[in-house]
Amino acid sequence: MPAAFEQPSDFIQLAQHAFADQGYVPSAAVLQATAKGLARLQTSATSSVKPELDANFDVVLKRCAGV
Repeated sequence: MPAAFEQPSDFIQLAQHAFADQGYVPSAAVLQATAKGLARLQTSATSSVKPELDANFDVVLKRCAGV
């Protein structure tokens, strides 16, 4: 993810529509934070990480801990 976040108007509009559907009028800060979160969901975390479908909880926990 780029270090400098650029607010694409599509994400802001999507956030506005989602809030409007729920009858909520967010502040500018909430709207920007939501747009930033939506942009993060669009980008992949890392391309080098391959999910293990058969990993159990202990294996995943150790991998997250870097053990």
